Amino acid sequence: MDFPGKTRKRASSIYCLKLKGYSGGYHATALKSVHFMNDWEKELSHTQYHKHNFYELAVVLRGAGTHLTDSQKLPLRPGSVFLLHPGESHAYEYSEPLTLMNFMFDSQILRPYRKSLSGLAGYPLLFCPAEERRELCVDSATLAELDILLHAMAMESRQRSAGAELLLISHLLNLLVLVLRKSCSYVERERFNSDIGIAVAFMRRNYQEEISLPKLARLANLSESSFFRKFREEMKTSPMQWLLNLRIRKAMEFLIRSDMNIGEIAAATGFSDSLYFSRQFRRQVGVSPKNYRSQAHGPRQIIHGLQTLEEIGDIKTAVSEAVTNCIVHAYRDTIGLVTIRCRILPDSVLDVVVRDKGCGMEDIEKARTPMFTTGGPERSGMGFTIMESFMTSLQVTSKPGRGTTVHMKRKIVQRGKNA
Repeated sequence: MDFPGKTRKRASSIYCLKLKGYSGGYHATALKSVHFMNDWEKELSHTQYHKHNFYELAVVLRGAGTHLTDSQKLPLRPGSVFLLHPGESHAYEYSEPLTLMNFMFDSQILRPYRKSLSGLAGYPLLFCPAEERRELCVDSATLAELDILLHAMAMESRQRSAGAELLLISHLLNLLVLVLRKSCSYVERERFNSDIGIAVAFMRRNYQEEISLPKLARLANLSESSFFRKFREEMKTSPMQWLLNLRIRKAMEFLIRSDMNIGEIAAATGFSDSLYFSRQFRRQVGVSPKNYRSQAHGPRQIIHGLQTLEEIGDIKTAVSEAVTNCIVHAYRDTIGLVTIRCRILPDSVLDVVVRDKGCGMEDIEKARTPMFTTGGPERSGMGFTIMESFMTSLQVTSKPGRGTTVHMKRKIVQRGKNA
């Protein structure tokens, strides 16, 4: 996206972020951060050098750049994974907008689980000393799973419901096990791409066509038995089962985002027989394709054409933060009106305006500073930061005594009307 952002250049001083500021006292939390290109920098933009008093597991979702620490410079690309230690200063340098998933936790939370985690293959790569850090990565399927965990952790951090701390620890352990199982070095990924990866890429591009084991083995330049054995070692399942799982996932997407009938979806995902497709779908998902569609359509009728659940979750999170600001800050000691206007602009841009007639703000820039809050110590002060991260653009106008208007936009991809 070509939308300008507000990322500052490297500063001479290093500031420290504390976990309590992010999570309101919880030992673990998560957020998504988006670093846009600066207007005044033509080729490269920088974040400010900073450090944390907690661990931060960062995963690159989109974009490219360089991760800078005192001892290293490592390239960043989609799937890059790195763990920052408490007290380690770092910054980002990037040549295009950079979207990160940030999972934050303090050191004491892992003490009961260190021994179990250390038995996983990826532990020495991820939890190594900073100077020995290598370029690690996860695949696109793992990125999607991590994104779901991020939204779950962010929601628990905001809602502060009973048992939230336990759920956050559970989500954290889940994501750490996932990363430790799935992460590999880029050298290992290149080796994977030389044989099995070629077959995987072929199935992803041609899942709707007839695909056989002999054909995949020929693509990988291996005998059928060698290909089958190596594929199972790498992917933890057989080639044809992996293809079936891929086809079912694609069918789930068609059921949600299109008005195609069951027979058309079966044909579009490589099934020659709609009855066989329905049996396999029920076996994999637990419900029939028809019931899955009827169950899934409810939340997706909010906006036609949203590309993914991620987009819906991002928008809901940003609007929720804006409304929470109205309730907590604008109408501190009273009840007032909050209005929300949503519309689709040309070029598939979702336009959202949240307006109140409360106390207003004297210093908008100060209010938008991360961790600044007027809501007391139980508030995180990250509302505007979250809105800015989850939406394409954010504008805030306010007049003391007259209220505040938050104007957000999000570029979406139209996929046609839902059924």
